[in-house]
Amino acid sequence: SPPAGAAPTLAWREVKPGLRVLCIPTHLLCHMDDPVSVVRRYVQRHARPGDMVSLGETPLAVMQGRTRHPAGVRPGWVATCVRK
Repeated sequence: SPPAGAAPTLAWREVKPGLRVLCIPTHLLCHMDDPVSVVRRYVQRHARPGDMVSLGETPLAVMQGRTRHPAGVRPGWVATCVRK
């Protein structure tokens, strides 16, 4: 693991012939972040014409303010019945 404060080493992974992925770490995202700005800040320097960029649903939900704390979720009667 790199020393504290050092830039992480990024490595392309070939998941199947002709398909490579690069996981790019970001800062801790919150509702004040804009998805387009985050992609520009972290991905733009690595992307090439023709590349596809994928953003996970959970980080996107965080940036859009669509997350709920588990303590605040109250299951309905169907969920309660199915769980038993």
